[in-house]
Amino acid sequence: MKSFPVLPTDIYQGYYEKNSELDDFVRNMKKESSNLPDMINIPKNLSFDVDRLPKSFFEFLNDSIEEVLFLEKILYDSYHISNIWINIHDKKINSHRYHVHQNSIFSGVYYYETVEKDTITFLDADENFNQYYDLLTTNHKTYKEKIYDKSISNGDILIFRSDVKHGVRPFTSQPNKHRTSISFNIDLKGIGNKDRKTYR
Repeated sequence: MKSFPVLPTDIYQGYYEKNSELDDFVRNMKKESSNLPDMINIPKNLSFDVDRLPKSFFEFLNDSIEEVLFLEKILYDSYHISNIWINIHDKKINSHRYHVHQNSIFSGVYYYETVEKDTITFLDADENFNQYYDLLTTNHKTYKEKIYDKSISNGDILIFRSDVKHGVRPFTSQPNKHRTSISFNIDLKGIGNKDRKTYR
């Protein structure tokens, strides 16, 4: 895994080569999600049990998580993938609103299928200020909001702190294209400070 600084924290990036087992898994997930209703600015997504992942990909996820936690120098007893789901962006629904992942500490996304010049966008704004003043600027962006576009390609995995706001812009100029990703949240046990009574 390599890291790069993104707005208030680091983002970690790795790579996993697609293979026939992962192809079969994604194909089955797409089939299961085909009857899901469309929602505005939210791709089709289907949660599943982490045990359904191909063994080699599951091992890769665990190795990546352990490496990130080591590099972040976090003291913890154990971690687990608290939830995992597949996102399917097609021509009709191909963006994802900006959001954070609550009730987890780290989040990750593996890009099985991307489009030309694909990116994920990370945002950083002063939430304490903006909850009182929702200011827009002449370029129609939130006041003092910082934006970082990270290029992504097939096989990339990103792991980042769950409170970093992120989203995906539409690819309206590329008909008949698809973006498929597997997202997951990570929770930790045995963390915090006993003296400050934050240990759990």
